Amino acid sequence: MIRGLAGLRRGLADAAASSQGLVLNFMVPGEILVAKKTVKQVTVPGKEGVFGILENHVPTVAELRPGVVSVEHVDGSLAKYFVSGGFAFMHPGSVADISAAEAVKVEDLDPEKVKAVIADAERRLSGASDDIARAEAEIYSEVGREMQAALDGRV
Repeated sequence: MIRGLAGLRRGLADAAASSQGLVLNFMVPGEILVAKKTVKQVTVPGKEGVFGILENHVPTVAELRPGVVSVEHVDGSLAKYFVSGGFAFMHPGSVADISAAEAVKVEDLDPEKVKAVIADAERRLSGASDDIARAEAEIYSEVGREMQAALDGRV
């Protein structure tokens, strides 16, 4: 067993030494937003909390909640996308796939429409007649609050 662990460590060290950065694929249904792009880091809103993905990240599958996916490019520039939910997959070999139900650049969010979403969610919550309607309204409300947080720069 010890020899197996030593071989595994050597293999991981060799992979890290040969790595050229994190390769990102980011998609929504019907559109690829980022394809095979080498980036410095990606920060995602996981269900268990916000976390960063760097090259050589441990292989993981994480559910995303509504929030901001930040992509830090190798030149230092930053792109921010609001996502309503989805999944992040970290693969061996420094490859990350993000699949979101919906995504929009934070800079393209319309503050007036976000306010309207929040107001509509509050109306839906107060008028919810059953558990399903209440759950749907709570999800809609969370999306609206997180969009507002993205606009306010709190994420």
